[in-house]
Amino acid sequence: IKGLKKITISDNSNCFACGSINSCGLQMQFYSHEQSVISWLSVPNHLCGWDNLIHGVVISTILDEIMSWSAIYLLKKIILTKSMTIDFMKPIYVGTKLKAVGMVSKQISEREALMEGFLYNEAEEICAKSRGTYVLFETKVAKKMVGLNFMIFLLSSLNLRGLGSGFRVQRFWVLNSDICHLRAAS
Repeated sequence: IKGLKKITISDNSNCFACGSINSCGLQMQFYSHEQSVISWLSVPNHLCGWDNLIHGVVISTILDEIMSWSAIYLLKKIILTKSMTIDFMKPIYVGTKLKAVGMVSKQISEREALMEGFLYNEAEEICAKSRGTYVLFETKVAKKMVGLNFMIFLLSSLNLRGLGSGFRVQRFWVLNSDICHLRAAS
């Protein structure tokens, strides 16, 4: 896509939102022009709610994912979703071509950033929008987390430049929140 850089995600990711090998998921792909992160997608029929509407939890997942990737990519930090609010503005139907856009609204401190996410339909109308507060972790703090045993499911991984060689970011999904930490790459 002209003028946009594709954000590379691990090919073996089974993440519901961005996993390329998860046949039941959204298989979101991400692009950036260094101001925001963008994803074009269409929600498959098996994720419909009532009357072919996309269920609110799927819309929430899309918005959390676009804000998360925006924080990870644009701020070059390991992140944790602290809170998010969503406004559902227009109905969205399965099979509709959608565009999700995420951006940094404000870096509140070294440890927190306010993110924004928008979900547009084919007519470029905003159908849903969100704001989220994300906890930011420095590499050295994330390295200290390596020994912690989180009781959560691994859903995706990526190699993120700028965090130091020999480490991989690992994302986990827990009650619609992302917990990221570093571990030695194998």
